[in-house]
Amino acid sequence: MRNRIRSPFARGGYFAVPSAGRPGGAPPRLHRRRIEPCRTSPFVLMSPPTHATMPPRFLGSAADRTAPAKFDGVFAMSSTEPKAFALAGVVMKRLLSGSQTDGQFCLFENVSGGDTRTPIHVHASDDETVYILEGELTAVIGGTAHRLTVGQSIFLPRRVPHQLLNVSRRPARYILIGTPAIFDRFLEEAGRELGPGEAVKPPTSEELDRLRRTAPKFGITLLADWSDQD
Repeated sequence: MRNRIRSPFARGGYFAVPSAGRPGGAPPRLHRRRIEPCRTSPFVLMSPPTHATMPPRFLGSAADRTAPAKFDGVFAMSSTEPKAFALAGVVMKRLLSGSQTDGQFCLFENVSGGDTRTPIHVHASDDETVYILEGELTAVIGGTAHRLTVGQSIFLPRRVPHQLLNVSRRPARYILIGTPAIFDRFLEEAGRELGPGEAVKPPTSEELDRLRRTAPKFGITLLADWSDQD
């Protein structure tokens, strides 16, 4: 029986998946399956990858495979070049900005010293992906907490209220990817640029006011409590 594959990332295209075992030890055939819209939770929590004999391979549509690239810039970022910002008590080191990726994504290495939390918020036009390098974080999605440890990642789609917390009282280091590149421009205006070796302090009332004023400009809505998410 052919089973449809459901994916929270479904936007068209196909997965190639192995069929059931074939006689004589021949390798399994690959069958194309149309991706159906996901009807489950809109976020994805992934643990460190495990090896499989034949993992799924994304084929995409014919247009995706033949369309020429619009941007061919190549950037080699040195360890001293990235700017670092403080936002909500977290150090955010910008590794790639939208101007370097044709606006497709922005990339950050973030450090939380412990006991930090972002406001409950929702993005209108960009998605976020988080990957834990050191320590642990708690991602709260729709009021439900999910503990993230080293090697785990989580996808936070637009229009889904969420919050990131470090309640472990130990430092946490993680990768943050914004897709498309909107968050980097938000950080330029809402955050505070840090000098070399500058320590991060708890956000001042002035910094929090700037965060509240800037957020709507970039399609970010701050929520006072989880009861406000509807």
